[in-house]
Amino acid sequence: MIGGRWVVRGGKVTGIDEPAILAEVRELGPAMLARHDEAFRIGEALHESLHAGWLDAMRTDVGVERKLHR
Repeated sequence: MIGGRWVVRGGKVTGIDEPAILAEVRELGPAMLARHDEAFRIGEALHESLHAGWLDAMRTDVGVERKLHR
């Protein structure tokens, strides 16, 4: 209860139309995710080379002790 009003009762949120919200999410979700497809592709393309470069830099002696954490 919040402020004397049930907001969850019997394991269900009260005051909302859960089936309608889920239907809307199922309808709109794919388009929302698709907006980020290009960024995901770019990230995947860059990840391997950036990771390899970072590992290479970590192996380079710069005069201080540092450790690789996995």
